Amino acid sequence: MAEIPIRVDNLPIEENLSGVSRPLIVDASGTVLVQGPDYDLDGLKNVDAATPGDGQRLAFDETTQTWIPKRSTSALGIVAFPYEYKTGESPTPANGNITTDNATLNLSTIIYVNKVNKDNEDISLFLDNIQVGTWLNMLDRDDADRHVSYDVAGAPTVVGDVYQIPVTFFDEAGAAFVDKLKIALFLRFTGEQTQVPAGGLTGQVLTKLSDDDYDYGWQTP
Repeated sequence: MAEIPIRVDNLPIEENLSGVSRPLIVDASGTVLVQGPDYDLDGLKNVDAATPGDGQRLAFDETTQTWIPKRSTSALGIVAFPYEYKTGESPTPANGNITTDNATLNLSTIIYVNKVNKDNEDISLFLDNIQVGTWLNMLDRDDADRHVSYDVAGAPTVVGDVYQIPVTFFDEAGAAFVDKLKIALFLRFTGEQTQVPAGGLTGQVLTKLSDDDYDYGWQTP
């Protein structure tokens, strides 16, 4: 008869290579089968994912012949990124932060988003594709009923590391946002881009730079 793995709570706690404590998983005879939760996938064969981020997936990189963490849009064109909301209406939020041009969020007309999110990821390739009609939502990560939503009213302006996104208010729910609130920034791209990206020189062509969505640039053939 096959033995069923069970969790024994009074067994010793061991640490993985990342220093994260995990309870042991054993079979009915007391033989250790596998350890508990370990978010570091780097020990798997051909996987390079020592520090996975929120919402990432594994994608195979033919150049390195390894599976690596990447982000992509959902089937509905939605992506989500972890941030922290900051009060004060500053147009220059630090890494991982989002601010607005008005303390009353339903009166805000500009959302200021640092290109580096709370997981220390540069999400410029997604922010570069924001256009009129993109749906923008800021959601309390601990309370799904607390959010504020906007429609993007124009192309973002990039100043340093910050994207200044013009918006029109759509709706909100729950308590007012407070300083240092942990939020998720949701973007929904409502359709394919209808314009050729800005930039480039005479004779250059638009080239796909990687297998990431929307990762392209002007290059001389």
